[in-house]
Amino acid sequence: MRIEKTKLTSPDFAKIQTTYYEAFPKVEQLPMWFMKMMVLRGRAEFVSIYDGIKWVGFMFTILDAQTAYIFFLAIGKDYRSQGYGSRFLDLAKRRYIQRKLGLSAERPLPWAPNNEQRQRRQAFYARNGFEKAGFYTQEAGDECYDFLTVGADFPAQDYVKLMDWAMFPLRMRYLPLTVRRDNEPARQPRKLL
Repeated sequence: MRIEKTKLTSPDFAKIQTTYYEAFPKVEQLPMWFMKMMVLRGRAEFVSIYDGIKWVGFMFTILDAQTAYIFFLAIGKDYRSQGYGSRFLDLAKRRYIQRKLGLSAERPLPWAPNNEQRQRRQAFYARNGFEKAGFYTQEAGDECYDFLTVGADFPAQDYVKLMDWAMFPLRMRYLPLTVRRDNEPARQPRKLL
């Protein structure tokens, strides 16, 4: 198993795009042109995971000198539930060992239609060494995401600062969010009230 930075001109980039559009709901997607712009500005990278020569999945990471935030991580549909996600996270932790590493996962909420899936996803990240950082974000459509990190203090203001810098000047358009402490209740979406 290995991970490798993937150039936008690589033949494997088409696999990244296909998996990205298949794995993430449209409401959670960033425009591909915007992600490419962040890569070209040196504020993000696409990384692929390989099993031998076989392409298995990708992650899109926003990073600066001190921090790395895994914005998207997806395993190709033919390779899911085969342990690749755990191995990918292990390789990511090694790749970004000199940085604070974080990611977000949907917050389990009793009214969420996929609450069981959210709980399984949180358990998966916990098994792989990711712990709650003490805050969550409430984003467009009132969707909530727990911020998870590996063995380092990752304050909320560092996350917001990283997003503001990487997504400038369009962060508010593509990632409007409110940061809340873990003990603050999430606002139930208006359509469910």
